[in-house]
Amino acid sequence: MQTPSVSTTFKVAPDGNYQVAVQASQQALSYYNADGTLNSTDPKPDDTGNLMLAIYKNGKWYVNNIQPIAG
Repeated sequence: MQTPSVSTTFKVAPDGNYQVAVQASQQALSYYNADGTLNSTDPKPDDTGNLMLAIYKNGKWYVNNIQPIAG
């Protein structure tokens, strides 16, 4: 899983959350049997856009929610 794009204005919303737009990119998957032979594969899915809601408290970031951005 990679995040090729992450963007925020760092302006806190009235509910205390920061809104962060996150692009997620996953590689194709391979599934292996216990003996190491390839069982099956799944192709690379499309990248997704997500909205992450996070707060900064006591010197740490906490994620409250991540939802897909519907287009």
